[in-house]
Amino acid sequence: MAGRFNDQKAKPKQFLAWLALFLIVVWLGANRPRGETVAVNSSEPSKSRDSSAAPPAATAPKAGNKAEVVTDILNLRSEPNTNAGTVIGNVPKGTVVEVLEEQGSWLKVRLNDGKVGFVAYGPKLIKLANQ
Repeated sequence: MAGRFNDQKAKPKQFLAWLALFLIVVWLGANRPRGETVAVNSSEPSKSRDSSAAPPAATAPKAGNKAEVVTDILNLRSEPNTNAGTVIGNVPKGTVVEVLEEQGSWLKVRLNDGKVGFVAYGPKLIKLANQ
């Protein structure tokens, strides 16, 4: 008799445990990174399809090239650093700038009014003109 009583009390606890496990699996599935792929039983490494990755070397910025801002607004900074670089202006979407040089994930640019500064470089922020 004692075994049956314990089994009846265990059912709600067991149900809650299964429910918690199910919710964790669903949450993990919904929050996994989208750009990563995992090769299973394959000798070839998988290739990431992450669109936020750096642009390929063929489209690397070169001095003198033009680039167009594709995000709503882009900060123009005095230094290529979000911590130390003071924001000296904003560059609105559609503005074409002259690329002076590349410094990692930053571009040193000149605006049409002659102002020079640094903007963050990425495919979702700024698009290089055809080379």
